[in-house]
Amino acid sequence: MRFLIGVALLQAVTALLTYVALLGDWRTTWPLYAALALAIGAMTALWFGSLASAQKRLGEAKLGEKHAREREALRVKAEQQRLRDREAAEKRILKASKPGALSRVGPTLLAGGAAGLGIALMLTQFVTLGLAALAFAGGGAAGYALRARQDRKRLDAAPAPMIEVGDASEPAPRLAARLLRKTRGAG
Repeated sequence: MRFLIGVALLQAVTALLTYVALLGDWRTTWPLYAALALAIGAMTALWFGSLASAQKRLGEAKLGEKHAREREALRVKAEQQRLRDREAAEKRILKASKPGALSRVGPTLLAGGAAGLGIALMLTQFVTLGLAALAFAGGGAAGYALRARQDRKRLDAAPAPMIEVGDASEPAPRLAARLLRKTRGAG
C-alpha cells in the first residue's frame, strides 16, 4: 500500500513539474526542471528502498515469531509425550509388582510345576533329571525376583514429576511406591 501511495505521489509531482515547466519559458529553464525531476526521482527511490528494507525486516520478524511458536509447541508436545510414556511405564511397573497380578500367575505356575516335577523325578530315582528340573525352577524364580527388584529400584531412583495440588506438591511415583510398600506390609 505504501508503494502505491509513493508511485501516485511521484506521478503527481512529475505532472505538476511538467505543468509548471510548460507555463514558463521551458527552453531556458529546462536544466533546472530536469535536475529537480532527478532529485525527486532519487528521493523516491531512496524512500522505496527504505520501505522495502522495513518490509523485509517485518517479514523476517513475523517468520521468527512463527518459528518460535512452532518450536515451543513442539517442545510442549514432546514433554507431554514424555510424561505420558513415563506414566504408562510406571503403571506397567506398578501393575506388574502387585502381589496378585495376573502377569505373575504364568511364571509362578511354571516355576511351581518345574519344582514339583523335579521332586517327583528325584523320588522316582531320576536324580539327574530331578536336579535339572529343580535348577530350572530355581533359576527362573531367582531371575523373576531379580527383575522385580531392579524395577522397584529403578522406580525409586527415577526423578519424579511434581503434581501440584493447591499449596503442596507431591512426587507422584515415589508416593505411589511408598503407598504400595505400605499396603504390602499391611497385607
